[in-house]
Amino acid sequence: SLRVDPTLYDTPKPAGHTRFVCVSDTHSRTDGIQMPYGDVLLHTGDFTELGLPSEVKKFNDWLGGLPYEFKVVIAGNHELTFDKDFMAELVKQDYYRFPSVSKLKPEDFDDVQDLLTNCVYLQDSDVTVKGFRIYGTPW
Repeated sequence: SLRVDPTLYDTPKPAGHTRFVCVSDTHSRTDGIQMPYGDVLLHTGDFTELGLPSEVKKFNDWLGGLPYEFKVVIAGNHELTFDKDFMAELVKQDYYRFPSVSKLKPEDFDDVQDLLTNCVYLQDSDVTVKGFRIYGTPW
């Protein structure tokens, strides 16, 4: 069987290798997070609580301050506004389970993913980074 040993966050990277850092479920709580060294950051969802534009902007600002050469992001089930079908149904309802989201108008979240300017956002798409093909599909 294949054995994978965890690498300490400050272990020097061997020449010619690419180090990926994979995180998820930060839920708009990125202040003070100490991130490991790496070349490529993969954030695989739930970077916000509800996908509010203000949360996405804050996350994007955080990404912009990180030293990774490449940053790749995939939405999770908490990025409600990234799911256009879900939002279309939500705005038709008489009541909302998500009061903060219910205050949004469709134009507030039509292109919410465009707020992610400091990364590559994948939604049923792929990107090749340092010779590695990464495919991302949300929720």
